[in-house]
Amino acid sequence: MDTLILCGSGNPEGYTHAVCRKLAERMGNGTEIVFLGASDIGDCTGCGGCRKNGICVLKDDMPYDRLGSADTVILATPLHFNGCSSILKRSIDRLNPYWYGKGSVQGRAYGIVIGGSKEPVFRHALSEMRSGCAALKKKWMGECLVPDTDDTEPDIDLIMEKVLSDLEVDRDGTGLDRP
Repeated sequence: MDTLILCGSGNPEGYTHAVCRKLAERMGNGTEIVFLGASDIGDCTGCGGCRKNGICVLKDDMPYDRLGSADTVILATPLHFNGCSSILKRSIDRLNPYWYGKGSVQGRAYGIVIGGSKEPVFRHALSEMRSGCAALKKKWMGECLVPDTDDTEPDIDLIMEKVLSDLEVDRDGTGLDRP
């Protein structure tokens, strides 16, 4: 199973980073994390270049090749004003080449959203994540929503169990053969 985790947090000491690192460890070989906050990824300029040939004109760290080859893409973000972090949103905005025909990508997608308040509103972040995954032509497998991290430390092992269960992954990182 080839999995790409896009970590949309700029805080290497935060819960989103910790969840991404632990998830990659649990999923094992074939899992890669791209820490978007440490990557040089520019904003979509709306130039329309990708409409012409399905290729973005910006040359930076946007992981187009990995997105195209990954069986599973996991988007992880802290909740910022009820939406994805600007770091993850910038990368989602850069998925236009897939929307305009850069290959026919298949596979699965999943979202992890870490919210600080006791009752965060996750729907806006999920809408942004699902839209990006639709551009990638990935089947949405679900999401793990983690509230109240401002006051309590999340149980990362419990988060892992939910994510791996939703993705139907065994503890050793191998996929389950299910119809």
